Amino acid sequence: MKHLAIILSTLLPLALQPVQAQENITQILAQTDTITNPTRALSLLRPFKILEGELDSKTQLKLYSQLGIYYGQSLSIDSSTLYLKKALKVAEDIQDTIASIQILNALGNVVQTQNIVASQGYYEEALAQAKTGYGTIYLKWQANILGNIAGIYFQNQDLNGALRLSRESILLATKSEDTLGIITAYLRLGYCYSQSERLDSALIVNQKATQLLEIRKDSLQLNFQYFNLAKIYEGMGQDSEAIEYYKKSEALATELGIVDHQIGSMNGLGNIYIKTGRFGKSKVKLLKGLHLGKEKELKVSQKASLKLLYNLAIKEEDYQAALDYLTEYHAVDDALKTDESNQKLKEFEVKYNVAKKDMELAELALAQQQAMHEIKWFRLKIVALISLLVFATVMFFFYSRYQKQKHLLQEQLLNEEIGGLRLKLRNIMSEIKLDEVSLDYNQLKNELPNSLSDREIEILQIAITNKTNAEIAEEVHLSVNTVKYHLKNIYNKIGVSSRLEAREVLSKVH
Repeated sequence: MKHLAIILSTLLPLALQPVQAQENITQILAQTDTITNPTRALSLLRPFKILEGELDSKTQLKLYSQLGIYYGQSLSIDSSTLYLKKALKVAEDIQDTIASIQILNALGNVVQTQNIVASQGYYEEALAQAKTGYGTIYLKWQANILGNIAGIYFQNQDLNGALRLSRESILLATKSEDTLGIITAYLRLGYCYSQSERLDSALIVNQKATQLLEIRKDSLQLNFQYFNLAKIYEGMGQDSEAIEYYKKSEALATELGIVDHQIGSMNGLGNIYIKTGRFGKSKVKLLKGLHLGKEKELKVSQKASLKLLYNLAIKEEDYQAALDYLTEYHAVDDALKTDESNQKLKEFEVKYNVAKKDMELAELALAQQQAMHEIKWFRLKIVALISLLVFATVMFFFYSRYQKQKHLLQEQLLNEEIGGLRLKLRNIMSEIKLDEVSLDYNQLKNELPNSLSDREIEILQIAITNKTNAEIAEEVHLSVNTVKYHLKNIYNKIGVSSRLEAREVLSKVH
């Protein structure tokens, strides 16, 4: 639980920061591309399963694919199938045909040990998609998948079908100029020929594969191929050629440190030496192989060496040695069976631990999903609040605009009304005879209060006419505001509030 708490404390902030999560998983995926240990790879990848919803499609595809492949290598078939199917769905969603082909082929490989019919179905679906495209990559995939289907036919003991598909695979690999694909197809075809006891055809095909491997200088594959050719020659009774290739295989296996193949080649030579009566050479090779098998604790190789040493002892009529070898053979066989049982137990423990970790991560993922659900609800509330504020702002803007337009309209109507009143006022004032109130400056100076200045008297004389404030201002060379100011003072001094009242007061001045 402490370990889970640490993972949660690491992953929870990443869940709240999708960009950070994206960058971290991208780095991890780049690292796991170079890891050959599936347990190590899964320990790096599993914690990121809870963040799968925050990743973009391509990163999801790579994460699911790697999880599926590494679970498959760990023999966790159900988990492998689950994630490969997830990867397939993403690949189909983003229309990545090559990825779909690759995943379908991987599914065929993974389920083959449990359900050969389902395996063939995946292969055939992958082949159908590979035939929809053009170019070298599609031809390579067709060749590869045809070879896998040929393997299914072989398991179903349909040798003719396996041979036919293997030949087609060679043609497609040749057309795509895929040397490694050609070699693989030749080896598969050669194996089918060997199993159908057509050793002459198997020899020709394997010789072609060997030539290509020698050109590529692929020492590892050449080691296996030399051993394979040696077995074919031995089966054909061509002992000298078989010895030659067993020696080549032994030398290369020794150089590469492939001990089981080294011992296998020694046993092959020992067996031929027994058949050809060279018992001394046979015993040297077989005892050397047995000693090496014991040193490296290779029980299967020990069994093979002990069985041949038993046969040699029988040929030499050394029955005590034969009994010793037989006793030791059964002891190794019992130990091997125990080891196999222990290995199965270990595999079960590994599967159990993987399932346990998956369960813990599933619980963690559930807690994470609940947290993310609450975060999403919080985000939705924030979005709703922001939307409401935006809506209110927009409504306020339109309301303010409406009020402004309404005010302008009212102002316009008021101005029109004032204009009409002014017109009426002018009409009224025009009916009054101006000469009745047109008094000269001296008369106004004498009759009005002494507090009126000369400028105010001048403005008052003009104001009793029909002229507006602007016209008065223009005539006396003042601003409109100054004229208004003078008129206000004049009205206060003579005790009136308007021009009309001022006219009435002036009309009484004689």
